Amino acid sequence: MADWVEGTKKWLHIGGITDEGGDGVRRVGIWASKIFLQGSVGINTLYPTAALDVSGDFHATGTKSAVVQTESYGQRKLYAIEAPDVRFSDEGLARLNNSEVRIDLDPIFLETIEGQYLVHLTPYGPANLYVAEIGNDYFVVKSWNGDADVRFAWRLSATRKGYAGVRLAPVESTSALPEAK
Repeated sequence: MADWVEGTKKWLHIGGITDEGGDGVRRVGIWASKIFLQGSVGINTLYPTAALDVSGDFHATGTKSAVVQTESYGQRKLYAIEAPDVRFSDEGLARLNNSEVRIDLDPIFLETIEGQYLVHLTPYGPANLYVAEIGNDYFVVKSWNGDADVRFAWRLSATRKGYAGVRLAPVESTSALPEAK
């Protein structure tokens, strides 16, 4: 292990095994019980912009969670939703106006997805809702009976741009996985 200073940044090099498989990719395996780093850590990036900045795919055999401080129960973990394909989702609340409403999608979100999207509806009252029309940047919800002005929640999911066809990809690793629980 060695450290050096470059400009105002102090760098730490941790030893381990290195494999250069002839493809120009340097792979390093590190084993440690505890590593304390202060500042930002970058994997495959020289200038991390977050506490942990990973450029490229990220694989985990365990869970992925956010730690949140609650008022009454201390710190708790909230877990990421997993899917067999690479999807982004958006959601919102709306209200029918005379048995229908048009939902315009966020233009920023639209630039991150491709292909057809799925819409799920949950009415907050007595109504039979359905998606009557789907456009490139909107969808229309109607009710064929029940409350003509009912509130409802909607959730949309679509394939992340550039990841069409990726589904349950095999793991290309010789690392042993823990046994299924």
